[in-house]
Amino acid sequence: MHTTHISSLITFNRGGVEFYCHNDPFSFWLWNHTDELRADELFFERFLREGDVVVDAGANIGLLTLRAAKIVEQEGKVVSIEPHPETFSWLEKNCSLNKFLNIDLYNIAVGDGEKKVPFTDFKIKDVNKVSEKEGTLLLPMTTLDTLCENLSRCVLLKLDVEGFELPALFGAENLLKKTDVIMFESSPRNFELQNYALQHIFKYLELQGFFVYKTDNNFNLEKLDQSYETVQKYENLFAVKDISFLEKRLQG
Repeated sequence: MHTTHISSLITFNRGGVEFYCHNDPFSFWLWNHTDELRADELFFERFLREGDVVVDAGANIGLLTLRAAKIVEQEGKVVSIEPHPETFSWLEKNCSLNKFLNIDLYNIAVGDGEKKVPFTDFKIKDVNKVSEKEGTLLLPMTTLDTLCENLSRCVLLKLDVEGFELPALFGAENLLKKTDVIMFESSPRNFELQNYALQHIFKYLELQGFFVYKTDNNFNLEKLDQSYETVQKYENLFAVKDISFLEKRLQG
């Protein structure tokens, strides 16, 4: 079914949100494991409130975009950004399937300027990224400041851009002034491929007034210093200005 694309006609429910089983390994995995790999969704459910504004950079097929849209309801907004054209088409279809009217969709990469960038086109779509060496597509890039200039506040900025987190943050200086919490993926290998390290993110965020934390499965927070290293393949870290805001929400 997956090979012949017949699976793309199937929809499945994941925590009250509907998805198409598109011809992509990630979609196929979600279809077969609807109650697994939910740590990020659980954070969204614990942290977000009705009326919040969320920016989802690196939205993929919309797993967290749709979760956020469901939680923040019509009083809130989700800015959803996915650069890969085929993946973006799946994101659009999933948003249409759920009939959410509080999502702004953008098919563009985010970084530190306005330009064209080489982008990969791997079969496993959720690992596609900006890459000078492996990029076979040439895609437009803009800044988060440009896309989000009309937002008065961003409660949560989620960044999962396969190693392009630091350039994306460089292009978000104004947005960061209006942002309460940043959730970003830390992947040593992806950072190395872009010629920087996690410590560069720590230093830049500190200049913007943020400090970095990680959570355990019970949402207990641990503050990290600039010597911290991600030892696994990847993990999500959280940057905040006011730790009491994050603690209060996570404690419910």
